[in-house]
Formats: sequence, structure tokens, C-alpha cells
Amino acid sequence: MPITSPKLPKQLIKGIDINRDFLTCLEEDESLEAIHYSNQALEYQNYRQLEIRAAIFDHIYFDHFELNNGYFLDVVLDSCNLSNAHLNNSLLRRVVFKDCKLVGVDFNECSFDQVRFENCLMTMASFAQFATKGLLFESCDLGNASFLEASLKKVSFQTCKLIQAEFLHASLMNVDLSNSEIDGITLTLDDLKGAIVRPSQALSLSRLLGLQIKDE
Repeated sequence: MPITSPKLPKQLIKGIDINRDFLTCLEEDESLEAIHYSNQALEYQNYRQLEIRAAIFDHIYFDHFELNNGYFLDVVLDSCNLSNAHLNNSLLRRVVFKDCKLVGVDFNECSFDQVRFENCLMTMASFAQFATKGLLFESCDLGNASFLEASLKKVSFQTCKLIQAEFLHASLMNVDLSNSEIDGITLTLDDLKGAIVRPSQALSLSRLLGLQIKDE
């Protein structure tokens, strides 16, 4: 699935103090734009409804980050730690997460438009009830992640680990799982209809759904 890359200006302002800048934007109801932060730690704060546009975050530690109803446009996050962050009801458009740690991150009810996760650790992440116009997971570990009641129509998984992930009430129609690891996933027969899997996965899934396989 082709995903449109973030559109960034040729020159970005070097961000000196990420905590000061985030608080200023929060207090003055401004957006954070055209800036590059590197090797900093963002202290805990609830940054509700903050807008981030045309920005790069490189090796940033987001300490228990909370951004409900946020807006990310043309953003790159490279080698960042957002474990246990809460980004509920946020809109992400043309955003890339690369080599990030996202253990237990909460993306519930988010909207994804041209978003790519590359080589990210995302165990126990939650993507319940999200909407998407283009979402790619590439070489990500999504073990025990939850896609409860999610719309997966324009979602692509490429060489991902989906071990014991939850797909209850999330239709996998036309979703290609053939090059991903799906041992122990949780779903129903209706959820599985139309999914694309390889023969060995089909055998494993049949047992998961309660069928008894008898050798000829």
C-alpha cells in the first residue's frame, strides 16, 4: 500500500527547549510548526488539542505523554519513546513513526490518514475503533495489541508480529496477513472472513476457531 510521505520544508527551526515550547503553545492556543527537536525529554503534561505541523522529533522521550484530540500534520518521529502515551481521538495525517518504542500506546478512536509505522515496538498498543484513509505497519512488533472494533479496510501489515493480537469485531476482509506472524490471535469466524493468509496460517487458524483437523 503506497503511503504519502510527510511534506516538510527544506529548513526547520532547531528546537532548544521542547518543554517550554509545548507549554507556550498550550497556554497561548498556538500550533507548533516547522521545528526539529533532537535528544530531549518532554515532561508529563496533558496537552489537550495541541496542533503539531511540519515537525521532526528525533530521539525524544515523551514521559507519559497525553494529547487527546490532537492534530499531527506532516510529522516524523524517529527513534522516539512514546510508551504508555495517550493520543485518543487525535487526527494524524502524513505522519511517520520510525524505530520508535510505543509499548502500551493508546490510539483509541484516532483517525489515520497516510500514516506509516516502521520497525516499531508496539506490544500491547491499543487501536480500538479507529478510522483510516491509509495506514501501514512495516516490520513492527504488535504482540498483544488490540484492534477491537477497528476499521481495517485501508490497513496494511508487512512482515509484522501480531502474536496474540486482538481483532474482535474488526473485519479482516482483504487484509493480507500472509507475511506476518499471527499465532494466537483473537477473533471470530466473521472477523476472519476474506482475510489473506498462507496455507500454514489457515491450518493454525482453523484450530483456533475450534475445528479438529484429522490427518488423511
